[in-house]
Amino acid sequence: IYNPLKIQKDLNDNSLVLKLIYNDSKFLFTGDLTSNLEDDLVRSFDLESDILKVGHHGSKYSTSEVFLKAVSPNCAVISVGQNNYGHPDEGVLKLLDNNGVRILRTDLDGDIVFHCNEDGIFLEK
Repeated sequence: IYNPLKIQKDLNDNSLVLKLIYNDSKFLFTGDLTSNLEDDLVRSFDLESDILKVGHHGSKYSTSEVFLKAVSPNCAVISVGQNNYGHPDEGVLKLLDNNGVRILRTDLDGDIVFHCNEDGIFLEK
């Protein structure tokens, strides 16, 4: 569990960030974290993960290039539904795509379920 280093004014930046490791499989869950605090995480923790749950519904305030390079995911999950905020942001989608990250979105793909075992991570479809 990666707590914010101090209480933030923006409630989104008080999101807990969780890293789940099972055998050789690694997941990073970022809640509603924005890019304001991503640099702190990059400096403080080993973030490398196979699966990234993109912060703040993929808003333009999440997932900086530096953060993405530190995580180096194979797959990114964006939890998002119909909204008036423009989530996910086209720039974030382009950044993920340009870095060869597979993008899964709950608004397009529905429930996203992964299974892990000693052989790796498997997407349930």
